[in-house]
Amino acid sequence: MFDAGDEVKGAIRRLCVCFVGFFSWRNSANGSWFIQALHRMLDKFRYKPLDFVSLLTRVNHEVAYAFESNAAQAYMTHKKQIPSIVSMLTKDLYLTPK
Repeated sequence: MFDAGDEVKGAIRRLCVCFVGFFSWRNSANGSWFIQALHRMLDKFRYKPLDFVSLLTRVNHEVAYAFESNAAQAYMTHKKQIPSIVSMLTKDLYLTPK
C-alpha cells in the first residue's frame, strides 16, 4: 500500500487531456464530465480502500455510460466521451481522507 504523502506532491501533473480532433465535453453549469465523475468517485470511495488507477477505471465507466451530449446543433448531440488512462505509477497509490 502506498500512501499519498509529501513524496507524491506534484506527481499527478495532468488529469485531463483532449487529443487533437476530439472533444472534451463540459456542462456549462456543472463543469467537465470527467471532473464531475472524478468528484463522484472520490466521494463514493472515500472510506473504501481503492487504488487510484482502479478509481480512474470507475471514472471511465461513469463518463462512458452516464453522460451524453445535448447540443443545439444536431451533429453535436447524442455524443459520448471516454477518458484514456495512462499511468507510469510503479506502486499502488491510495488517496486517503485527512
